[in-house]
Amino acid sequence: LLGASARNFVHAAGDIATFAPVSVASRGAAVKAKRDPERPKRPLSAWLRYLAEYRGQNKTMEAKKVMKAAAAEWKGLHELRKAPFQSSYEAEKKKYDEAFKAYTDSGKLAAWKRDPEKPTKPLIAFLRFSAEVRKQNPQVKMTEQSKLAATQWKALSPEAKAPYEQKAAVEAKTWKEAMEKYKASGKEAAFKEKTGRDVPDKLKAKKAAKEAQLKEKEQAAKAKAKERMAAKKAKETEMKLRMKARADVKKAKEAEKKTKAKETEM
Repeated sequence: LLGASARNFVHAAGDIATFAPVSVASRGAAVKAKRDPERPKRPLSAWLRYLAEYRGQNKTMEAKKVMKAAAAEWKGLHELRKAPFQSSYEAEKKKYDEAFKAYTDSGKLAAWKRDPEKPTKPLIAFLRFSAEVRKQNPQVKMTEQSKLAATQWKALSPEAKAPYEQKAAVEAKTWKEAMEKYKASGKEAAFKEKTGRDVPDKLKAKKAAKEAQLKEKEQAAKAKAKERMAAKKAKETEMKLRMKARADVKKAKEAEKKTKAKETEM
């Protein structure tokens, strides 16, 4: 088995092991699809077996230097020295091929890629017509068949297209009803969770919740700002009324004073 540092260089892409530098994605930050636990595991290649051995013999070497040094030695290694790694790989690869064929033939591979209980979406009218064109012209290349079907479909009258469109409409309606039942049953959610396809939905929901929270905070902040502005305006209005009242009192006193002065003069 590969050590922890050596595994940092290995990135699983389907059944093919390729090399990739350690990144945030490899630490779990990125979305990762689940792997069917029943799917046979592809054996390590001769090179990866050698890399694991090399790493074990050079535990003090920095992880960044392991790949470069091991690759250089592997490149110059004699075929006789490579033979044990290659033979181990080939023996396990033969068993893997047999197991993977059995796994595929059982339908488990297809069932992991697509839920067998999920209703199949029916063909649209044009694709139904295209299927007929392909059957009628088996000698024509696939690309040419598509062009031929498109040309013929475009030339058809509405009456000629009607049978295809009507059948497509009926099946589309049935499919939509079946999909609603499929989703309502919880089977879709269960399949997505089982295969890891629910991760994008969860991330989307998390993002939506965060955006809603931010929007709520923004609205609350705007409401508070509006309240402060209203309070400020109310205070300003009150101050203006007080000043006006004082001015009116002052004006009344001055008028009274003038009246008394005139009376005194008389």
